[in-house]
Amino acid sequence: MEVLAIDAEEPGLGGHAAGLSEPIADGTQLHGRPAHRSMIFQLKHRWQSALVATLLLGGLAWYGWGWQTLWRCPLPIGTQILLGLLVGLASLAVDGLLHTLLSRRFSPGYAPLFRSHGVAVSGAMGPAEIVTGGLMAGLGEEPFFRGLLLPALAVSTGHTGLAVAITSLLFASCHWLSPRFFGFWIWACWEGMLFGVVFVMTESLLVVMLAHALHDWVGYAVFRWKYRLHEGEAGA
Repeated sequence: MEVLAIDAEEPGLGGHAAGLSEPIADGTQLHGRPAHRSMIFQLKHRWQSALVATLLLGGLAWYGWGWQTLWRCPLPIGTQILLGLLVGLASLAVDGLLHTLLSRRFSPGYAPLFRSHGVAVSGAMGPAEIVTGGLMAGLGEEPFFRGLLLPALAVSTGHTGLAVAITSLLFASCHWLSPRFFGFWIWACWEGMLFGVVFVMTESLLVVMLAHALHDWVGYAVFRWKYRLHEGEAGA
């Protein structure tokens, strides 16, 4: 969740912009223009809409038998839980590593871009929105994309790999922000591929549900912490 596009207008990255105008708390203004929000992020910025979306996506998956692998997986429940936590932690570790590499490679222009991306993603999310955002990832997005769409596409195309790729692109499209954050879209594709491959290899919906929920809970909490830390430094 921590990857974003390298903006051609940022200093040190081939551009000329001097910096960011301060975004307001709900992320509606960045660089003097409206912040871009994806379908998924827009829903997660309010806990009420996140819960409704969770019920809708989860309900569609249930109606289409997208939850069936939850109880048909050959792996013991304890193993599934452990794998889900490990995959979630591994995805967060990769996020942190890539963030560190980009910070060093594109400093100082990367830092304000990272912050503006974080504001666009997290908006004014509080504890309730962080909790429901993670629940939507685990109980809504995964049953729908991996539990329902991926197996259906695998059957219709006859190619599991192609089904993983298509669902990854659909998943990433729902997380699209703007061309400015194209790098994040690529990262969302990668995460979709990761969860898709893990789902196919483990045959466990629970593994990817736990991994995605953990990833988003930690990711949103980190974004909000970084943003509030900046606010505290600015007001000091």
